[in-house]
This record gives sequence, structure tokens and C-alpha cells, in this order.
Amino acid sequence: MWTSASRASWTRWILLISSCSALLACGKEGPPRPPVPHLPAALTPEFRQVGAVVEIRFTLPTNFADGTPMETFEALEIYLAAAPAVKDHLPPAPPAKTFFGAANRFSTLTETEVRERMRDGRAVLRYAMEDLKAAADGYTGTFWGFILLGPQGQRGVPSEQASFLAVPPLPPATGLTAASEEGGLRLAFVPPEGAKTIRVTRSLGEGPPVVLEDLPGGATGLLDPNARHGTEYAYAAQAASDPQHWSVPAELRAAYADVFPPGEPALVQYLPLNGKAWVKAAPAHGAVTYRFYRRCPGEDWTLLAEEPDPMAAVEASICDFGAAAVDASGNQSAIVQARREEP
Repeated sequence: MWTSASRASWTRWILLISSCSALLACGKEGPPRPPVPHLPAALTPEFRQVGAVVEIRFTLPTNFADGTPMETFEALEIYLAAAPAVKDHLPPAPPAKTFFGAANRFSTLTETEVRERMRDGRAVLRYAMEDLKAAADGYTGTFWGFILLGPQGQRGVPSEQASFLAVPPLPPATGLTAASEEGGLRLAFVPPEGAKTIRVTRSLGEGPPVVLEDLPGGATGLLDPNARHGTEYAYAAQAASDPQHWSVPAELRAAYADVFPPGEPALVQYLPLNGKAWVKAAPAHGAVTYRFYRRCPGEDWTLLAEEPDPMAAVEASICDFGAAAVDASGNQSAIVQARREEP
């Protein structure tokens, strides 16, 4: 006969057996857990100062730290702390546990904000020196760190802590000019004091700049022999005191014009020869023909003839005579007055 005590004991056994069966069905670890989200890989930033602006450049990772593809992310956290420099030497970086904390979080950018700053496949962040100095307790030395937040908000692998020391801006090169000459477009400029390198670049349209040459700091110009006739280029000359500290670039738009006069005849003579009067010009560089002129008192030069030979017969006269060289494009040198050679 069932008593109330025996029924209670039986009920406890039934519940115990049910619980054990459920545990055996689910395994030793209990119910299935959601998959652990992938962690974004660490960034590797590069620092450069341009004038009074600090630039930070980095390539966004395309994979998570475990190698699986990463197509999107939520945000980028940027950390900054003061790095008091002693005689231009920065102290060791603080421990990561204390550095990557809320107190040092300088900025958080969304994925959209980061991608808006992409230039030539890399993100470029720009900060004014004065703003960074204010954020770093008045110091120009700074420690930096970066953490990507994954698409589910998971914090990625922290970057290696980087340090950077801003310096007083290097003045830009001045007086940048361009002039066409035989053989190319010649650029000229005045380098600033303290420059160790002058980088000259050229770009066409919206294309990226191409480095023509890194010149020594005292250089004053160069010749661009590959400029195409009639094509406008954007040139820039940028000075640097070291690889991390650059001036604001001096910029200029210029087109190479393959139009310049040939060389002048070195000597033009008026002389009697074989019973006639002649004007004879010394051969001129770049000339394909020669123009011969006469100028009588009170008049301007009058064209007499154009000949492929630098010598032409003229009438005997008390007027002045001269010759000029002409190149294949029809450009003419200055007229050189003939020197009279009496027999």
C-alpha cells in the first residue's frame, strides 16, 4: 500500500533519473554554446609629420587573426598617452594592461568614418599638432595604440604600442617655378634651411603622385625629361629633416611646351664676294632655315629671303643687314645684325 512518504520517495527517484538522462543526452558540457567570434587582427600604423599635422597611415586587415576572411568591422578604437621626451628621446612604452584603458582612449571611429579616410588603399588619419599636444598634457611626445572592433563588437588584437615625437614644422620650399627648355621641363625652387631631403613628385589628373627624385637638401631644382608636349602636370617639392618629419609641399601646375627659339647665329657678316654683296651667318643650333633681313635708316627690319643655306646674296647698300635662325616648328631666333667686312 502506497503511503505518502513512499510516493514522495518515488517521485524523487523519477526526477533524479530524468535529470541524469537529460545530462547524458546533452553531453558533459551541458547545452551547446554559441561559436566564439573571430578576433580582428592587429593594425601596423606608420607615422609622419607634415607641417603642423601628424599623419597616421595603415592598411586595414582583410582577415581575422585566425586567418578567416573579415569583410567588415564595427569600429576602430584609438588610444593615446603622453610620452615626456628627454633630449628628444622618448621613454619606454607603458604596460599594455594599463595603456589600453578608458583613460587613454583618444577617439573611436566607425567603419564608415575610417573608410572615408582611405587614400590609395590605406587609411590616413590626420591630427593637428596642437590638438594632440592638448590631449597629451602639453607634451609633443605621444604613445599610440589601436584596437579594431569586429562585426559583433568583439575587441580585436591590440596593436603594438607606437611612439611619435612631433617637432617644430619645417618650412616649405619656396619659389617653385617651371620652364620649358630643350630636353624637358626644368623645375627650380629654394630649399628651406634644415632640409636633408627634397622630394620632387609629379602627378597627372587624379592619379597618384610619382616620385621623380629624392634630392639632397641643398638642391635647387631638376629637369623632368619625360614631360610630354602640351600635357599639364601637377608638381610638388617637399622638404624633409628626416624620414618622419616633412614640410608642407610647394605645389605648381605646369605644361611642357616644346616651343623655344633655336640658337642665334654666332656671327653674321656682310661682305662683298665675286662682285656681289652677301650676308653670311654662322650655323645655328636647331636651325633648318635662315631668314635674311634689311633695315634702312628710319625703318624696321624687312624680310628679304628665307634660305636653307646660311648665306644669301643681297644688293649692295648702305642699309644694315641681318640674319636669324628658324627651327622646324617655325620658331625664330633674334635677328643678329651683320658686321660689315670690307675687301
